[in-house]
Amino acid sequence: MIQQVSAGEILEWLGFAMASRFSLPSVAFLCYTASNLIPRGIAHHEWYKNKFDDYPIERKWAVIPCIV
Repeated sequence: MIQQVSAGEILEWLGFAMASRFSLPSVAFLCYTASNLIPRGIAHHEWYKNKFDDYPIERKWAVIPCIV
């Protein structure tokens, strides 16, 4: 799963928000975390593709498979 999900922390905070019944603070923290990690994951993915010639071609998703 680590090879497929780069920003597993987003999933952790989604689980926390669900466990706290989507309280305002937990959803706010989830939104903040996602808005921070998704652009960073995309930027890192592009950097790896440009820097390393042997970077796996089949690795198309930067953050969560089939989503981002």
